Amino acid sequence: EFNSLIFSLPINVANVFPNLNSYTAADCTIKKITVENFKNLRKLKAVDLAFNEIAAVADGAFDDLMELTSLNISYNKILALNENIFSKLSHLQVLILGPNFLSTLSNKIFENLSELREINLSSNRFETINGEIFKSNSKLEKIKMENNDFVSLSPTMFDHSINLKSLNLL
Repeated sequence: EFNSLIFSLPINVANVFPNLNSYTAADCTIKKITVENFKNLRKLKAVDLAFNEIAAVADGAFDDLMELTSLNISYNKILALNENIFSKLSHLQVLILGPNFLSTLSNKIFENLSELREINLSSNRFETINGEIFKSNSKLEKIKMENNDFVSLSPTMFDHSINLKSLNLL
């Protein structure tokens, strides 16, 4: 199958496709995301990199994606994410991070995602998640966190989730 021969994302895509608004490279064998992969793709609204073998996401990899509303990096091998990885994505509404191999997240990782409506953290390796993690995400309507290794969750974790309509913990 052709997709299995794709091991990395191209660089300088914006030079060829400056108006690109959707980018899908799902079901390939991509191993990492670098800063160069999405450089100057300022009009991009949706990125789908699900079903790859991504283990590393470089700091600043998504910094140029200021109009992004949907990011799917599920079904990969991501072990960790820098606390500033999503800091420039102020328009992001949908973030799908599971399944992966994440076990911890900074309580500031979603801090600048004030438009976030849906988040999927399911099927990772979390035992606990900081109670302040959704503090800045008052527009959240759907949270999926099932199939993790939770030992405890903060009783105040969802205090700021005033628009929450769906919560899946099991």
